[in-house]
Amino acid sequence: LNELPGLYKRNEEILNECSRLLKDEKETDENLRKQFTTKWTRMPSENLTPPFLQELGKFRGILQTAANADVSVRSKFEQNKRGMELLSLTENDLKLSIPGIGTYQSGASNSETVPKLRNLMNQIRCDMSNDFSKSLSETGVVDEKLSSDKIANLFKPLRDKVESSIKRQDSVMEEVQLWHKKFHEERQTTGGAERENFLKGLATAYDAFFRLQGDLNEGTKFYNDLTPILVRLQQKISDFCFARQTEKEDLMKQVQQNIVSGNETAGKTPYPYGVQPQQQQAQMGGYNTPYPVQYPGTYPGAFPQQQFGAFPPPPAFNQQQQQPPNNPTNPFQ
Repeated sequence: LNELPGLYKRNEEILNECSRLLKDEKETDENLRKQFTTKWTRMPSENLTPPFLQELGKFRGILQTAANADVSVRSKFEQNKRGMELLSLTENDLKLSIPGIGTYQSGASNSETVPKLRNLMNQIRCDMSNDFSKSLSETGVVDEKLSSDKIANLFKPLRDKVESSIKRQDSVMEEVQLWHKKFHEERQTTGGAERENFLKGLATAYDAFFRLQGDLNEGTKFYNDLTPILVRLQQKISDFCFARQTEKEDLMKQVQQNIVSGNETAGKTPYPYGVQPQQQQAQMGGYNTPYPVQYPGTYPGAFPQQQFGAFPPPPAFNQQQQQPPNNPTNPFQ
């Protein structure tokens, strides 16, 4: 029971770390977008993170349901804690804990109702064990004829008194009810009600113990099974943020270079000579990112590095360098 809060906290910390990673990545992207305005042309983070946010929301709901179950289990334990502590005692200590048991036994020995009820039981009890034992020792078996004769002799007077007994039934019933009422009142006055409630509490605690044991085993298994699932989700988010960080650094270099060179098409990533989008994707060697590729060529290994940077100079620049200095021909015609 004391382990559940720690298991819950461990899973909650994983979710909080995932949320922090996504939040930091989004804030960084928004700040750079404000800084570079239209030059920052990569896809916004808010368009890429909804699947992750949806997963986090789902797992937070599951974790909240588990937390509510933990509260319910704790409440059941507190309600039956006293009974469970008593059930853990030795048998003698448990008997001594039952309220009124000693008082009732001492009071019952001095009660008028107990001897009266015993006397009534003795009047209708007939001990035939001696006759059966005598017959068994003489013949080795119990004589069925002896049993039948003995029973017939015992019940013959009763048959004769059936009619008179029927007439006395009403008065006997009233007498039984009277003594039963007295006996019940004596039990109530000697802590019978308190003892009965005490025993009911022990029975309830006994049942609650096994229910709580099953709930705790189920809860512990739930948290331990959930942890690796959340760890995998955290790893995916970490990979996503790392890829976005790499893309951000590459794009910042391009934007800064374009600003320095006065190129107004900052952030527009041109394709190298002779490389089309389909070919560029093949050159990436199957590099998969955790989100869609918005700007090809911004990831490490997307294009082979050349001597003077990642990209060759534009064609117009080469043509201009090859023309004579005095040629007024427009190189862009």
